[in-house]
Amino acid sequence: MKQSATLISWVCRRMIPRCRSKVNGYLTMLFLLSGLILANQKTDAQCNTFGIDFKQAANRDNFQNYTTGELHWIGSILQSSNSRYVEGMSTLQRIVLNNLEPCGNTCVHTLRVKMEASKSGNHAYDFITSWDNALLAAEQIAPGFGLMPSDRNDPKLHECGPDIGACSEAACNLVTSSGGDFIDLPIVNSETNLVIPGDQNTTESIIETYECRYGERSVRVYVD
Repeated sequence: MKQSATLISWVCRRMIPRCRSKVNGYLTMLFLLSGLILANQKTDAQCNTFGIDFKQAANRDNFQNYTTGELHWIGSILQSSNSRYVEGMSTLQRIVLNNLEPCGNTCVHTLRVKMEASKSGNHAYDFITSWDNALLAAEQIAPGFGLMPSDRNDPKLHECGPDIGACSEAACNLVTSSGGDFIDLPIVNSETNLVIPGDQNTTESIIETYECRYGERSVRVYVD
């Protein structure tokens, strides 16, 4: 499982009709290495400039009273001092874009996610999954260790929690509260099908096996 890249794009007039509003909105996007959650929400006087908040989930941090499996969203790297991930698990990532330019009838917003298969000679990422895939896989791969929240309703997920900017937190809470109003979009199948050194498998065959075990990879889009 080596280098892969995915292009996720959506047309506002088809996927998010409410983007046609002339009122500036929050576009909140939370994504795993493929899990994406986005939402549109009205802005206020304190949050009227464009901003980006990107974090990833440390699952064994010493932040305040956090325990193993409780996610602390951090802006730095995941390493042994703050995380415990084993082979086959996915790392959750979250990005919040505040006050994205409103869409017109012909507007297209595109989010490109590019992952490094290796970094400084070390194996990095394989392919994009989703938050739901990640939580299910963690329990099956390391049962009883509690390395990740059990599901999206688990309070240990801290979906809109620390550390996050005030404007981004307000938008995130508004669109994800009480389960939110969402749709699940399939992952665009554009990963490069590469041969895995020392293995008879390719990235395509590995992805097929993964989806058979943990379900179809998807992008969750919250709309308000």
